[in-house]
Amino acid sequence: KMNGNCRCMAFSNDGLKLYSSGTSGQIYIWDLRMNKCLYRHTDEGSTGTRAIAVTADGSRYATGSEAGVVNIYEVQDVMGNKKRHPSPIKSVFNLTTPIDEITFNNDGQLLSMISRRKKDAMKLLNCNIMNVVANWPTSGTPLRYAQCAAFSPNGGMISVANDKGMCLLYRILHYETA
Repeated sequence: KMNGNCRCMAFSNDGLKLYSSGTSGQIYIWDLRMNKCLYRHTDEGSTGTRAIAVTADGSRYATGSEAGVVNIYEVQDVMGNKKRHPSPIKSVFNLTTPIDEITFNNDGQLLSMISRRKKDAMKLLNCNIMNVVANWPTSGTPLRYAQCAAFSPNGGMISVANDKGMCLLYRILHYETA
């Protein structure tokens, strides 16, 4: 049982773990074979967690907070750390309104971060170098109020839905195939 209301959940790709969080800012890692909580910790700086995502290989997870902060954690570091306050490997402060959605691409190299409360409030994080992509979106990108995003299976495309019912499709040139 979680303390507080649950706002977000994400399964590991192998289906053996469930990550959950909510209004308390506590992150729970559940073992679904044993039906018990393996680990619980406080999301650093969180006043409430609104979004959570796990990489396909299960090596990292990211959390998005009420304050607009996105934290990225290494699962191995968190599980090996018996303190209740492990440090994230990266905290992103580029969005200033609550995070509504975060999504890793298939290989965990990119993380999309969206806040629906502000126009053009979407960022991409290059998880290899832990920097926000500076040249996208631009002032000419017609995102408006981004609602959600999805990456193609090979990672070469990202689709972004907005408040006007548009589904925008962008090619990520780093990847050879879409």
